[in-house]
Parts: sequence; C-alpha cells; structure tokens
Amino acid sequence: MAPLAKSIVLISLLFNICNVYGQFKEVFPQPPKLDDHPAWQQLSNANQAGRWVETFNLAIALSDRYPEAENLYFYAANALYQNKQYPTASQYYQTVVAIYPFQSANLTATVMGAMYAKEPQVVNYALYVLSFVPMSPAEKMQADHQLQKVLDNFVPYTDYASVTAALQRGLQQYRESYADHMAFHEQYVKKLMNLDLRNSTFPKEAFAQLKAYKNAGNYPAVLYNYLLGSIATACLVGNEKAEPAFQDLLPDFNASLADRRSNPLSKYLLYSQMERYAEHVKDYESVISASKIMLAELNATDIAPALSYKVLINLADAFLKKKDINQAKEYGQALAKIIPKIANQQHKMDAYNIAAVAMSYLDKTKAAQIFDEGIAYAQKTGVSSLGLIQNKEGFINGKVTNLLKDDESSFMVAENQGVLFTNQQKYKEAIPHFIRSKKILESQMAKASPEKQKGLLADYNRVCNLLIGCVAHVQDGVALLPIMEDVKGYSLAESTSKNSKRATIKEIQAVLQPDEALIYYIDISAELYDGYYIPLLLTKDKVHFGFSFARDSFLPEIYAGFNAEIGNIEKDLARKEFRNPAYTQYQTREQAKGQDFKQGEMGLLIELYRHKLNPSAEELRNGTYHPNIAKGIGMAFYHMLLQMFEPQLVGKKHLIFALDGELNYLPFETLVTADKQYLVQKYDISYIPSGTVLTNLRQRKQRTYAKSVLAFGDARYSARNSKGYPLKSQTDVERIELKVKESIALSHNLDQAFATFSKTAANYLEGTKKEVEMIKTIVPDADIFLHEKMTENEFKRLNASGALNQYRIIHLASHAGVNPYVFDLSGIMFSVFPEPVGGEDGELVVSEVAKLKMAPELVMLSACQTGLGKLVPGDGVAGLNHAFLMAGANATITSLWNVSDYATSVLVSKLYRKVFQERKSYVRALNEVKREFINSSDPMLNLTLAWAPFIYTGK
Repeated sequence: MAPLAKSIVLISLLFNICNVYGQFKEVFPQPPKLDDHPAWQQLSNANQAGRWVETFNLAIALSDRYPEAENLYFYAANALYQNKQYPTASQYYQTVVAIYPFQSANLTATVMGAMYAKEPQVVNYALYVLSFVPMSPAEKMQADHQLQKVLDNFVPYTDYASVTAALQRGLQQYRESYADHMAFHEQYVKKLMNLDLRNSTFPKEAFAQLKAYKNAGNYPAVLYNYLLGSIATACLVGNEKAEPAFQDLLPDFNASLADRRSNPLSKYLLYSQMERYAEHVKDYESVISASKIMLAELNATDIAPALSYKVLINLADAFLKKKDINQAKEYGQALAKIIPKIANQQHKMDAYNIAAVAMSYLDKTKAAQIFDEGIAYAQKTGVSSLGLIQNKEGFINGKVTNLLKDDESSFMVAENQGVLFTNQQKYKEAIPHFIRSKKILESQMAKASPEKQKGLLADYNRVCNLLIGCVAHVQDGVALLPIMEDVKGYSLAESTSKNSKRATIKEIQAVLQPDEALIYYIDISAELYDGYYIPLLLTKDKVHFGFSFARDSFLPEIYAGFNAEIGNIEKDLARKEFRNPAYTQYQTREQAKGQDFKQGEMGLLIELYRHKLNPSAEELRNGTYHPNIAKGIGMAFYHMLLQMFEPQLVGKKHLIFALDGELNYLPFETLVTADKQYLVQKYDISYIPSGTVLTNLRQRKQRTYAKSVLAFGDARYSARNSKGYPLKSQTDVERIELKVKESIALSHNLDQAFATFSKTAANYLEGTKKEVEMIKTIVPDADIFLHEKMTENEFKRLNASGALNQYRIIHLASHAGVNPYVFDLSGIMFSVFPEPVGGEDGELVVSEVAKLKMAPELVMLSACQTGLGKLVPGDGVAGLNHAFLMAGANATITSLWNVSDYATSVLVSKLYRKVFQERKSYVRALNEVKREFINSSDPMLNLTLAWAPFIYTGK
C-alpha cells in the first residue's frame, strides 16, 4: 500500500500549499449528481472571482466525492496554473484529457499547461489527439486561434525553445492531418459513439477499422480507451441481448487494460464496466486481475486517490465472494485503514461493510467495531444501514435477521441461513435452506449465459457441499449421492452425454462390476478450515458413507513435525504468486494434536507428501532420502480417508476414486494400508470426475479403429527470439494473463508469453525418441512422428483432416506442465523454434486441446506434470487430462511429477506389451506395471518417484 500512501501524501502537500481545505461543507446525504451539490455553485463562483486557493480546495473536495467528473480536475488544474504551480497543473490537465479526451478546450488547455511546465512530449501528444477530435467550425477556429496565440507568446523566450519547437511541429502536423482524420472519424469512429444497442446492432466493421488504425499506431490510445469504455457501457445498459457483444469484445477490452503505456485514468471507465460485467457473471478472478492492474497503476499516479479507494473496495469484495479468505483478510485490513480517507459516502459505506466482513475472519472484536462505526455513519448520512446490520448479525452474532428471513429470491440469503444453523449443529433445520439455495441457483443457471453459468457453478458447488455435510448428519447415503452427482464433474458430465441429466444410483451401479467400488470424496470444509470430507463408497448393490476429518487423524501432528518444510513450501508458493505466506506455526506435535487445518493447509500437507514421494536427485545421491517417512504420511492419509471402508472392500479388486478439492493432487495408490502395503498392491486404482462421467463413458458404443497408435516424440527445443513481456510484479502477471486471454480468443500464437517465462531452450529428451521407437516395435502398425515431424503444425494438420479419429491410442512424449503464473499457458510442448512456424508457437495449450476432434480409447501423456492443473469448483482439476476427456478421449494416463527417461521407458514398454500382446485392459495393465516396479530389485524402479505419478482417469 506504499504507493497509495505516496499519493495521499502528495495531495496533502497540495493542500498545504493552498492553506486549508477551503469553504467546503459536507452534505448528508451526498447528492447523486455533482450539479446538485451546494459546493458546485461555490466552486463556480470562486473560479469566476479568481479565488484560486478556494477554487482548488473545493475542486479537490468535490473530486474526492465525484472522482469521475473531469471538469473538477479542470478547475483544479486552472487554479494551480494561476498560482504558477505549472508541473502539477500540467498533471491535472492531462487527467482531464484522460477522463474525457473528446473535448477541444481540454486539449488546448493541456498544451498551454505543458508549455509552462516545459514538457514537449505532452505538447506533441495533446496536439496529436486534438487532430482526431471533431469540432464545429467555431470551435476549431477558437482552438486554432488559442494555439497560435500561445505559440506567438512563447517564441521570444529562448529558455522555452524545446517546447516552442514541439508546438510548432505539432501545430503543423495537426493542420495537415486534421481533414484526413475527420474523414476517418465520419466514416468509422462516429458510428461507435453514443451507441444504443437496445435498438441497433454493433458496427463490427467500423470497430475493426478503428482497432486496425490504433494497433498500427495511427489512432491515439486515450481516444481508443474512452471509446472502448463507452462501447462497454452501451453493451451493459439494461439489455441482455447486447451482452454477447461485450463478450466478443472482451479480448480487446483485456488488451487495452493490460497496456502499461496508457494513462490509467483513461482506462478507468473501461475498467469500471469490465468490473460490472465480471460481477454480473460472477467471474471474480477477472475482477481481481483487472483490479490489481488498476490499483497498481492508479497508486503510481499523484491524482484521484478516490478512484484507488474504489478499486481497493472492489478487490477486497471479489476475494470475499471468491471465498479466498486469506487474501480477503489481507485486503480487508488495508481497506479498514483507509476508511477515514474515503469521502464518497456510498463508497465509504461499502468499505465499512466489506472491511468488517473480511475482518470478521481475523478479529471479531475489530470487525464489530467497524460494523458499529459503519452503522453510525449510515445514520448520520441518511444512507440505509440494512446491509451492515444484516452482516453484523450474521458474521458477529451468528443470527438471522427477520428481514433476511423474508427474502425468498436470494440464494445467498438462503445459504447464509443454512450456515448459521449448521454452526449451531442444527443440521436438520439447515437442510431446507440449502435446498432452497440450490434450487434458486439451478433456476439461474438454466437461464444464464455460458459465461455467467461458469461463475454460478462456484456458488452451486459450495452450496451443494454444505448441503451434503448436513444431509450426511441426518440421512443416508442414498440421499447423498444424487447431490454429489449434481455437483461433480459438471462440464464433463455435459460433454460426455447428449443430455444434461445426471446418472441415478441404479444407472451408476449398472455399469459397475461386482469387484469394483466407486469412492467419492466431497470437501465440506468451512471457509476458514480445511480437511473436512464426506466419503461415500458405492458398489454394485450397496451405498456406504462416513465422515473424514483431518483433525481426528494424525495429520495435524505430521504437519507440526514437518512445520519448517511446510513453511518453505508455502513461502515458495507465495513468492511465485506475489503474496504473503500464510500457514500455522507449531512448536511441538502435541500443540497441533486435534487442531483444525486452516484454509490452504491441507493442500500444503499434500504437497509435502508429494515431495516425500518424489525425492530430489541430491537426496538420493547423499543418502538423506528416507522412504519410510513417506510411508508414515501415506499411512496417516489411509487412516483418515479409507480405513473406515475396509469391511466393504473385502473381495473388491478395482477402486475408482472421484475426488474433490486438494485431494485431486493426492496419488491414492501410495496410501499405506494397516498391513503396511501400498494401496496399489491390493487393488487396481483409477480415477473419474463423477459417477455420471463413468456411466457416460462406459455406455459409449464400442468402436473399431482403423489404426492402433499415433505416437509423437523426439521434439527439438530452441530458445525463443522474443524477449517476452516485462515480469517484475504481480501486476505484470495480471497484464500477461489478460494478453494471453486476448491471444487465445483471437487464435493468435502465444510465443511472446511463453518467452516471458522461459528464457532458454528446454532440455532435449533423448528418451522420448527411444520410447516412441520402442512402441513401433511392440505395435508394428503404429504411426510415429519424430524430430522434424514432431510439430504442433503436424498434429493440428492431423486433427483438421479428421485423422486423429482413426487412432485407438494417442501417445505424446515431451515436456509438459502447468504454468504457475498463467494457467492458460499450461500445455504440452512439440518442437519449439526461435520464431513461430505457420502461426504456431510449438505448445499445445489446454484451450486448444479441448477443441480437438478425437475419440481414442486412451491418450497417454508421457510427460511431466500432465496430471496437474487448476482446481475448478464443480470440475475438479482443469488441466491437460480434463481437456483431452473434453475433446472426446475415453481415458487418459498422465503424470503428477517428472519421471526419469529410464523409468518412463520401462513403464511404457511393459504397458504396451500388456495391452497389445496380453490383451489386458488399460487399468489392469498400468496397475500391474506399478506392482512389478514395487517388487523390482532395481532401485531406479521400486521407489515411489518412478511408479506413483502415473494415474489413469476414465472408463
């Protein structure tokens, strides 16, 4: 928050220059319109009378309350100019132009201010912008006369030679280009101004021409940004039919917001509309990304702190709605500190409410104080305090107000009622409220656009999980499973079937074999905690469920025992995510016994376990690796997650796991049973997003394939010539994310983005050539693509021709992974060249995978970390695995971490021999290979790092 403080200090200095705050008097409530505020007339009078100190003070006071009114900054600039504060006056004149550039008087004043401030670049730019601004003949005559007069006045002064020369050049260019620019304006720009999309369609051709001009550097960014903001506003003004136009233009909006060269004030209108749209579709990640960019850029300026306050309010609110409590607490604290500085009464009320709710997760006493201050302020201003009262009752006192009980339309109201009953362990009373919330959300999702449906899915997932927790306390597994199916594997359930119906218990049981068990886990952890699960086991004829709480297991003690290592893991993650680390520090194991995990800590423990399963080469060399540590953690996980089902697993041979939340990153094969065996030594293990997806995949008609295997390998990796984007802060990450979204939407390559995160060439994987050639020896009719043919272009050519549909198995051997900064850059690498070839950047990212036309029985990704991805509520892990299933694959084999060439080669050889020579199923073949590795005397194979990461997902 240091830049924000800097802005506040500078404004304070300006007040010191001008003595006191002025004659401003607060009005309660604040009039919605600036013109209706009594100080507006005072300001006009002071300006006309030449009382410049009073003018400046009143303008600043009003701008704190109406921060988007550009004329207030004009008054402030003029007052500073009259007081000979030229550099600061110039900044204010530029602010006026940034907020509203289509006004010739603003631009001529900016030229004048820049002349006195000796800023030739500003002079040039203002004149360049003016040449694109339409003016009436009288306005143009006046502008020309004023500019010529300024030039004549400055010519005699040699110490102003640089700005005088800039003015001369700029005037000449302005006069020479104005007619052509006006012709362009009439033909294209005019069609984009003052749009009313309620009664007309969006002029796509005109916008395409404008965009082309701007991208070629032939149209001012400040005008372009203003037009984008106006267009965005037109798309959202009371007309849902215009929303698709907003969605179509979103890549352009993102690109403009990410442009670090633009004045942030010129992007604020666009930002405010993007925030409004993202809020509407519940895309809180987009709100967070856009708000971080705007906050950083606004804080770096010295003007309009009220806009920074508003963006901070949006940011804290988005973290709360996303249920990212750790970040909400951090930003809530920052917001609480600046509440006294916020002058806009509605913004102040919002700040009180959001800060208090965020602080309630950290310090209820402090939160109650903020609530009380907000309620008192509301009474003073005449603004409704209903929201504050409701939230205080719920978050501080744990009560439902009578007003809330009467609201039958809000899913959040119903959810909050259910939560309050749940907190009192009144599960039966909570269930009707969660059911009502669920039904409201289902109704909204049925009518929502695809974009809004994605946002609602997070709410739907949360409400269903809360409902599952309550139902589990008072009903049986038969009542639980339909709710689980409603929420698990949502998009895959839709994509793997022609209808959107979820499979019933009987339909799922019908596709299960007598020796199979489908085991669900639902994360019912509250917002502050981790490690609360409802496990449900479904067999051919039975349903069983239980409760699995981390606090009742040995896991908290393990967390404390490895506290320093967990701290290092969290610090590393926080560094990559440009945030503060957050984890509980314990002094002793006893201190942690029976304690709840806080939000995110179950994930940290799973990451620790993965580290222990996958030791580094250094640990293996120096003898510091101890496999029994991993086995001990694996036994604790087994005790917590599976031991309760031991009686039901008698006689079962194949366990299918449908996981939730952080458990998606846990390889269940490695869990250690009570008789000290790995789970995979007793059962075949596989994974599936949901019972519905399993049913849909198993009910697909068996097809005949023209060819057996398509295998790609032996890629060559060059360093990219592109220097990439700047990457020095979290704001830069957010900018890159927006640029990547724009490129994907426009089907452009991502070369520059990839170059940002990878400055050198990837290591050549010699083993991938041997691996693919070995497949050819086992499956003679396999088609293999090596070296110069191992390209993204070749793979996409096969896809475009429909050839991918001919193969039973598609095998890709290369580098792959999840980008820790920008998820949309996650994918699998083909050959990478210094420059894109044929428009392709050499990496097949998840969004491209999901659009492929394929229907293989299996996709095997013999690459590192292809089983990882981003956790998406209702969908599990959205990564390469999920994308290939979306594209039409029946199953995938992916990996959770890097594996040596040798171990991979042996695994692939054994797998393909079992499938093609011994005619075994993919699940049986993979699990048999794992058991052979475990029993091997080869130390390069029998360790978990060699066999544990490979996971099978699908039918």
